Parts: sequence; structure tokens; C-alpha cells
Amino acid sequence: MLSQMLSQLLQGLLPDLTITVAQSWFHGLEINQVSGWELSLGSFVLGVVTLAVAAWFTGYAYAMVYNYFLKK
Repeated sequence: MLSQMLSQLLQGLLPDLTITVAQSWFHGLEINQVSGWELSLGSFVLGVVTLAVAAWFTGYAYAMVYNYFLKK
């Protein structure tokens, strides 16, 4: 949740930087046309929930691989 709030804050304060970073993550995909600032409560909650789910799956996968190699 903290990372989502930080992300939204950075997007509000430094929109050009966040667009540049996002564009680098998506291999140069032109996202300037859809980069308008629009934060509603619903989009914030969706972002927090999807971030939490992705973090949980990433941690779970990492733990499975770690435990697998720990046993060997």
C-alpha cells in the first residue's frame, strides 16, 4: 500500500519522470497519449489490491524456489 501511495505521489509531482520510467519498463511503448492524471478512489483501491496480489504471488514463488534449493 505504501508503494502504491508513493507511486501516485511521484506521478503527481514528477509526471514526466514517471512516464519516462514506465516507458522504459514497457520497452519503449509510447504511453504519452494515455498519461493523463486521473486518480479516483476506485483506481487507487484497484492499484493497491493488484499490487498486493502480485507481491504475494512473487513472494510465494520465491519461497518455493528458495525452499527447493535449500533442501538440496
